[in-house]
Amino acid sequence: MKWSFCIKQVLRGEEGLSHDIQTILKQHDKGEIPVITRREKEVLALLAAGRNSIEIGESMFISPLTVESHRRNLLQKFKVTNVASLVHKAMEMKFI
Repeated sequence: MKWSFCIKQVLRGEEGLSHDIQTILKQHDKGEIPVITRREKEVLALLAAGRNSIEIGESMFISPLTVESHRRNLLQKFKVTNVASLVHKAMEMKFI
């Protein structure tokens, strides 16, 4: 969408956002785009790299139990049941 088109939309009292951006915002409002913490994002990246909980804990200086808590939270937030699905969905959503 051209910026001039957006300006014209705003001048008419409409939203000046592209259709793609509107779709993303609607997904976020519906809770379809998860909000994750910085630490969860770190754990997610290391899971995607094939690391296990012990290796992740050692590299992040946290216990493996804390890693498991982050992993469990990520699974819930992304509404998936295993790490493979988590990584796949996170990549689709451009988290990693």
